[in-house]
Amino acid sequence: MTEIPKAALKEIRKQIYKDESGEAARERYLSFRQWYEKLEKDQPFIGGKKNFLWEQVYTAIALFAYYEATDRKKTPEEIGALCTEALMGNNRTLGKFINFNWRWVQRMYGLMYKLLKKQSDEHLQDGSWNNTWGVEVNPEGRTEGVSVRLMGCPVYEFARKHGYENLMPELCRSDYKVFEPFHCRMIRYYTVANGDAYCDFWQVGDQSNAWKNADRSRLI
Repeated sequence: MTEIPKAALKEIRKQIYKDESGEAARERYLSFRQWYEKLEKDQPFIGGKKNFLWEQVYTAIALFAYYEATDRKKTPEEIGALCTEALMGNNRTLGKFINFNWRWVQRMYGLMYKLLKKQSDEHLQDGSWNNTWGVEVNPEGRTEGVSVRLMGCPVYEFARKHGYENLMPELCRSDYKVFEPFHCRMIRYYTVANGDAYCDFWQVGDQSNAWKNADRSRLI
């Protein structure tokens, strides 16, 4: 079994013990763990922790388990807020020292995505990581920021199979928030969860012309 990402476990447990106390909280937490074990078994293998994006998948599954443990009474907005905190990690602290308007930071991100593409191509070709994301690096030839397309989405496939599609818009929106401490803004007009063939990740500095000229009414 792929374990629950530590940050997701921390945030969900904190929320459970905030909402309830004593035996009720313990029972809710146990139910959450049981739901996670049940749901996790139904996720195709995507490389475990060797996959650079493993936390996105298993954080989502943990949130789905929490949703079930609370009898699906939590709103999509509440689940989305937990997702943001779980994926935020230490970004707020690092954001005091790292600014996405700096070119070297963009180069670092660009290198990370190239490594992600190499990893994805290898394992999609041999089929060993099942439905992990496909990666295209800057297919539009953009000259500002860092741009990738993620082809397909194992999180959305899991959500669609298990009836959690109503949660996907808020989970997707957390992508915007987790990068903000770095003065990074994302321009995204397409997502798989919205019926498109890919998710568009175009990350730019908050002082960039690209962000100033972005059609914000289209961001999803």
